[in-house]
Amino acid sequence: MRDLEPTLEADRSAGKRFLNQSTLQVESSLMLSACRSSTLQTLLTIWMEEARVLVDSSEGMSRQPSMEW
Repeated sequence: MRDLEPTLEADRSAGKRFLNQSTLQVESSLMLSACRSSTLQTLLTIWMEEARVLVDSSEGMSRQPSMEW
């Protein structure tokens, strides 16, 4: 069994490195996904606000009384 200890220890540390690397990849992937979602949400909010302003201004123009006689 003592002959296997260095091999087992090497396997354990390799497993820990793999687990840490995998965890880091998952965390960074989730962070990137959250950033994309946040950016998309921000862009959508800006776009919706711009669209609302355009609609409001076009409705305001059509509601103004016509001065043409």
